[in-house]
Amino acid sequence: LDYENEAGTEFEDSITTSLSIGGEPQLETGITNDEVLTPGRNTVNLRIVNRGYGTAGFVQATLEQGEDYRILSPETVYLGEMTSDDYQTAEFEVYVEESGEISMPLRLDYSDDGSETVTQSINADVYNQQQLSQYGLSSGNNWLPIAAVAVVLIVGVWYWRRRRKE
Repeated sequence: LDYENEAGTEFEDSITTSLSIGGEPQLETGITNDEVLTPGRNTVNLRIVNRGYGTAGFVQATLEQGEDYRILSPETVYLGEMTSDDYQTAEFEVYVEESGEISMPLRLDYSDDGSETVTQSINADVYNQQQLSQYGLSSGNNWLPIAAVAVVLIVGVWYWRRRRKE
C-alpha cells in the first residue's frame, strides 16, 4: 500500500492478512486402554479424535453388534461438539466369547452443515491365558494374594493353639 499524507510525505506499508474459510471435520478412532482383551467381560475405551479443520457438532458414537462379542453397556455414547484437534473418549462394556482377532464397527454421527455418518472398524486382539503368559502380558503376581492368606492362616492357627495350651 503506497500513500501520501497532507504534508506530502510518502509512505509504503505492507500488510499480510489471512482468511480461514473453514474445513471438514475428520474423525478417527482407536482403542485407548492399556489392558489387553481376554475372553469374558471387558471394558473397551475408545478415543475419538477430530484431525480435521472443521468442527463436528452433536457427535455421538454407537458401537454396533458383532458376531464375536456382545455389548453389555448402552450402545450409544453422546460426545457433544468436537473442535479441530479435539478428542473425546467413549467407554463400552463387551463380553467376548473366545480369543482371536475381533472387529468392532463404530458408527459416528455428527453435524457439519448437515448430518454426517462415518463407520469405522476397530480391530483388537483377544488373548487367552496361555497367550498372556507366552507374550508376557499377564502380571504374574497371582501367587501374592494366595501367599498372604496362607501366612495369615498359619499365624492364626499357631496363635490359637498357643492360647489353647495356656
